[in-house]
Amino acid sequence: GISQAEGLADLIDAETAEQQKYAMRQMEGGLKNLYESWREELLTVMAHLEAYIDFPDEEIPEDTVFKLEDTVFKLKEAIKAHLSGDTIGERLREGFRVVIVGPPNAGKSSLLNAVVNREAAIVSDIAGTTRDAVDVHLDLKGYPVMFTDTAIEKKGIEIAYHKINEADLVICLFDASQDTVHIFDNLKKTISGKMLLVANKTDRLSAERISSLRQEGCLTIAAKPRQGLEQLLQAITERIENRFTSNSNLLITRARYREALKETVEALETFTLRKEIELAAEDVRLAAR
Repeated sequence: GISQAEGLADLIDAETAEQQKYAMRQMEGGLKNLYESWREELLTVMAHLEAYIDFPDEEIPEDTVFKLEDTVFKLKEAIKAHLSGDTIGERLREGFRVVIVGPPNAGKSSLLNAVVNREAAIVSDIAGTTRDAVDVHLDLKGYPVMFTDTAIEKKGIEIAYHKINEADLVICLFDASQDTVHIFDNLKKTISGKMLLVANKTDRLSAERISSLRQEGCLTIAAKPRQGLEQLLQAITERIENRFTSNSNLLITRARYREALKETVEALETFTLRKEIELAAEDVRLAAR
């Protein structure tokens, strides 16, 4: 059906290994089977209701009423849970969002350039000269990843916070020769779960200082001379893998499915057998459709 055709379309679009695996699973009809099973349940409810519509003199027994309402309620909750499930399927199509934040002199652009290996962000030695937000798409060990370098300055702060909220991972980068990890204490309150603390310019520091930074939970790098980058990319990949594998149940890969499922839930929200049975049947019919 359509979902398999779209699985094929996604497979053709899939640039990286993880995306390909994903599109394959979708072609195998995992989602199709799940949605079909929900539809079957609704059709069964429909059949019951139609039987009572055909024999208007028959009162629906109270236990049947309870059973049908219970079935619809559970189904509705299952769809809601599926909808609120991590949008990691959609994210795999678009790429994981990694945002680099830090003060103007932290070396965000140098880090981005080092990661990407091309002059994506124009770097100058004057602090705070990176313009606005720069997006770079990468294939990181088979995962599509989008890096964004945000300039946290007065005017850019709104953009930065919006980006931070949308990010899957926030790299908090600071110039360890000037600042301490405490400059991110405020941010920690809101996004502690997705922070990666990274001390930059550690090529200028003593071994003791580096060791104490590591004890504070920081990764230590020197972006310009390209030190510690492999470990950083590895840490990012691990974060992505953890989030992905912990959620790799059936995921919604298309916004269109999401819209259709929302409409299904809306129809089921209005369902009750306390109103005219014809109206109740219509709710179920719309949901099944």
